[in-house]
Amino acid sequence: MCSWCWGFAPVIDELIEEFAGQLSLRMVAGGLRSYTKEAMDDVMRDEILHHWQSVHEMTGQPFTFDGAFPAGFVYDTEPACRAVVTARELAGDRVALQLLRSLHEGFYVKRRDVTESDVLREIAASIAGLDADAFAGQLDTDAARDRTLDDFRFSHSLGVRGFPTVVLEHDDRYGLLSSGYQPIEGLKSGIEAWLAGGSG
Repeated sequence: MCSWCWGFAPVIDELIEEFAGQLSLRMVAGGLRSYTKEAMDDVMRDEILHHWQSVHEMTGQPFTFDGAFPAGFVYDTEPACRAVVTARELAGDRVALQLLRSLHEGFYVKRRDVTESDVLREIAASIAGLDADAFAGQLDTDAARDRTLDDFRFSHSLGVRGFPTVVLEHDDRYGLLSSGYQPIEGLKSGIEAWLAGGSG
């Protein structure tokens, strides 16, 4: 869960459409703000809302600012990441991306608390192609937590420190395309160069 990832959603959708048949999607959770235990204070709240405003102004993606982060809110992104990883394991990367979109919209626009398992299950139940019962049964298991931690570790091993990050891979060779929000034009040219160069 990252506001710039929500801002990046239209860009990644366009890339997927543009390069369909040439590239496949792999969703990896990075773990921004995962395992947080402390309630958000006013300073952090103001800082995060400032980021939201920047994302909104740059990308046009909607946010609901009023009432965001009620008193005592603990901003732990691990549960939402675990939901995406669980969806990916059950139904593949495209379905996981659909769930991520719905989680983003739920959190940033509809003020849903995506740290709560019941909310995650409810949102997942609306995703076509995702078995809601299987998802509900797996979400809070140790295996799901371990898979999510594996994602965080893999992301870290690739040097991912900012979000969103796009990494290209071919034959176990990895190349960083972008770290942080980037407009579509530079990403397209980077992918085209990667493909023209024999994928790394």
